[in-house]
Amino acid sequence: MRNVLTRRNVRAGVLAGIAGCLYVAACSDSDNAAPTTPDAGKFDVLQPPSLPDAEPVRPWVVGGHNHVCALLEDDSLRCWGRNAFGELGNPPVITEADGGYAFDGATVFSWQPLRPAMTKASAIALGGLGQWPQDPAATCVINEGRVFCWGADTSGALGRGPESEATATRPHPEAALVQQLPPAEQVVTNGESSCAISNVGEVWCWGVLHLRGKARTPQQIPLPSGHTATQLSIGQQHICAVLEDKTVACWGWNTFGQLGRVKADADPDGVTPFPTLVPSLRDVLQIATGSFATCALTQFGGVLCFGAGNGYGEPGVEAHPLPHRMSLPEDHFITQIVAGRYHMCALLSIGDVWCWASNYEGELGFGEFDPDGSRFTPEYSNVPVKVQRLPLPAKAIAAGSSFTCATLEDHNVWCWGDDPRAANEPRPSKRELRPRKIGF
Repeated sequence: MRNVLTRRNVRAGVLAGIAGCLYVAACSDSDNAAPTTPDAGKFDVLQPPSLPDAEPVRPWVVGGHNHVCALLEDDSLRCWGRNAFGELGNPPVITEADGGYAFDGATVFSWQPLRPAMTKASAIALGGLGQWPQDPAATCVINEGRVFCWGADTSGALGRGPESEATATRPHPEAALVQQLPPAEQVVTNGESSCAISNVGEVWCWGVLHLRGKARTPQQIPLPSGHTATQLSIGQQHICAVLEDKTVACWGWNTFGQLGRVKADADPDGVTPFPTLVPSLRDVLQIATGSFATCALTQFGGVLCFGAGNGYGEPGVEAHPLPHRMSLPEDHFITQIVAGRYHMCALLSIGDVWCWASNYEGELGFGEFDPDGSRFTPEYSNVPVKVQRLPLPAKAIAAGSSFTCATLEDHNVWCWGDDPRAANEPRPSKRELRPRKIGF
């Protein structure tokens, strides 16, 4: 099935809570190439994304904070990793008298991929904030246009309505329909905030609404006048949308310039409560948001980034509030960009994966393990580096908090970095510089 890039039939594949959805385009070699009017079928969007006229990529892997889910060929789901809030959708639980759930003690974790109670989905989003077990995480899926979410509900990110506040601090492994939401084409979440694009291009959000409190039912977000959205990506405290004319609007916190604008001296965080156009950014096909940085893939093949220079605003590392081009190979076009919490990756049409920013957990796939057993060195790279040791070319990539995964051309999934499957192992064995095959 081919879907030409129009407002009504875009089916956006969702990467991760702190990542956007993925587009595939036949791009020219340089962002400096003379703009041309694309043919109607040249810039196609598939769900999940793939090269034009190809079968959808499966398994379709999505990374969250410390959990991962995969959409398999039969549209069923498998999830693994941390499960402190029920984000895997199928944990051992105790059913309480009022119908709520509680865990029976220690943090739940699954080494093996589990089948969530929600058995089918057409798109999926995972998200989580922070780096500690108590930090919220959630999972949302789309099934026949309806959005279902499970996991942490402390801030209302599951969209279960005002009455859900009474059980907000409990884990919620049960999938529940997001209340009062129109039919959706894409959903994103970071565990505290969730947003969706409706089938007419509206943006609806619930949970934490920057400078506007919290909402346990979806609220429509006003886009710049006359615009509709085609793709969303959510970071730690900011959200960006690709609009129908391939411009980008962002809102939320701008502490490191992640909204693509220079901050006023009198406003160190530069919070913008409503979507505002990113100046000088156009011809955008994809957007990917990390915690404090944002990257855009343009129609002509370039990747432009802005925000924290190494992904997390380390002192002494330059931030870029205005979009600047990343140095990626120009002899092949880029088919995807993804963002983890503190790192970014790009997939080339030949199947090579290039990553940059934080490498503290080995998420860039290169370096050496520090002798004290606490980190990889170098800890970050401000320029993209090629991921080594993948046995075959990649067809799709995903980034979680501190790890990266790729679906290869033989349909096997390989992951590296702070592997969620190994979170119960003592350090340093849970960190994998060499990509490791995941079994379903």
